[in-house]
Amino acid sequence: MNPGATVTPAFEWQDLIGEIGAGRFETDYFGKQPLHLKGCFTPATGLESLSDWKKVLAGQAVRREGHRGRVEIDPAVGDGQPVSGELEALLDQGGPLIVGSINKLNPTVDAIAGGIARGLTAFVGVNAYISPFRKDALDLHFDDHDVIVLQLHGEKHWTLGTRVARGVASSRFFKVSHEVLRADAIENDSFRTLEMKAGDLLYLPRGLFHRATASRETSIHLSFGIRRPTGLDFLDLVMQRLIAEPATREYVPRLDPASGDTDLGAYLDAMRDRLVAAANDPETRDEFLEQYRSKFNGVTDGR
Repeated sequence: MNPGATVTPAFEWQDLIGEIGAGRFETDYFGKQPLHLKGCFTPATGLESLSDWKKVLAGQAVRREGHRGRVEIDPAVGDGQPVSGELEALLDQGGPLIVGSINKLNPTVDAIAGGIARGLTAFVGVNAYISPFRKDALDLHFDDHDVIVLQLHGEKHWTLGTRVARGVASSRFFKVSHEVLRADAIENDSFRTLEMKAGDLLYLPRGLFHRATASRETSIHLSFGIRRPTGLDFLDLVMQRLIAEPATREYVPRLDPASGDTDLGAYLDAMRDRLVAAANDPETRDEFLEQYRSKFNGVTDGR
């Protein structure tokens, strides 16, 4: 190790969750209800001011999404480059700006993400949100993954629903109309509000409608997106194993009303049996467990 190298301290989930404890959080809160903790232990990240962000985002590209900007961190951008004029103007007005994968440039944030990922046996991605006074980066919405928010600077007014839409997930197999659920939430859900200050933590289960607005000055917060595999990931693995079999890719027998479609019925019975066999195969189980360990358990988008 170089004598002058900066050592990023280890950071664990328990450091954030404090007296709630990891076990109680898993039992009482994860996937069930929001949790607001005031004044958590959060190390200085070097991202607490807009001047910090002008240094960190030097050389990064920004794209416009309506009234807000978005940066996807490119860790290959070299030091010494100036911040773009468009990005500097956005920062001068306090956003709205969303920065994806900021942990790729910030070892402290990646250490926090790693601690959360290990503690929750999950994959964790990190976004940062910079919002000016009374202007939202996002409208009322829900996420298809759980979220932990750490407020770094300023204050933010949160509006939270009280109902959690069960089973929302990110998958090519599963599509849900956010607008339909949003209209239903506006009409039938009841909402509560809370204020987050620097050092506060907020946990939001997936499927909970929410909205956040900077309530005084510019607000800066980190959002840690938490993903665990679902049953859809197991079904995806089973399907991939079946796709590898030539018989699955053959035409099914043609419709034949004269015979009562007996050939087609026999084919579907055989397909069902192959599906059950693939799901029951110990190799499928072992592969799913390995994917859980390698792609989710303790993994962050900074790696």
